[in-house]
Formats: sequence, structure tokens, C-alpha cells
Amino acid sequence: MDSTEDLHFLLTAQRHELTAAESMESDLDFAYRLQLQEALAASLTNHPSSSTDVIFEEPIIDDAVFNATSLQLKELEKMETEMHDREQ
Repeated sequence: MDSTEDLHFLLTAQRHELTAAESMESDLDFAYRLQLQEALAASLTNHPSSSTDVIFEEPIIDDAVFNATSLQLKELEKMETEMHDREQ
């Protein structure tokens, strides 16, 4: 293998690891949000509010902005594109 092939192999392996990490992070985030909703529902059942108009709105968070794994994947794709362009 020459250095270019080695780099392509390493980039592919890195992309695989980042994709797996992103999937796991998404699963953990879903589990956390589900547990939080269950805890809030149980809390409201045990200690009802004097107000009958309680509305729980989940905050909208743009994960793409705060997700380091997504940013790393984008940088990795950019680097691969630049390498491919240089080879042509």
C-alpha cells in the first residue's frame, strides 16, 4: 500500500467509527428524553399542579449545531473530497 491508499483506508475506518458513535449518541439521547418524560409524567401524577392548563413543550434543539460527531463527519467528507479532487 502506498501512503494515499493508507490514508484512504484510515479515513474509511474513521468514518465508520464516527457513524457508529453518532448512532449510539442518538440512541442514548432518545433514552434520556424518554426517561425524562416518564419522570415528569410521574411527578405530575403524584403532585398535581393547581393549574389545569399544564402544557409540557419539549424544547427544540438543533442537534446538528451542537453535535461534535456530525461536525467531524462533515470535515472528514470535506477532506476526502479535496483528496479526490487532487488525484484527478
